[in-house]
Amino acid sequence: MTVFARYFVEYKNYDKDLLTFDSCHMGFSVFKGLVVDLEDGNLIKLAEDGTILRATHGTNDLSTEEIIKHYGPKREWKHF
Repeated sequence: MTVFARYFVEYKNYDKDLLTFDSCHMGFSVFKGLVVDLEDGNLIKLAEDGTILRATHGTNDLSTEEIIKHYGPKREWKHF
């Protein structure tokens, strides 16, 4: 994550606090709405409001039913 953080701070004028942020301690990593959910082992795509749009587990796309099973009927990621 530090390579991405350095790029955003140096070239995109992001706040330097980004350089001290460590997502590993929070159990997730975020980049352009993509989240690695380390608790369930899924890669999820989030909408701006935290609703899960799509999800995969490995190379398998999760169906709507599987997403609801993991994240509930509102399809919300609890860490958003």
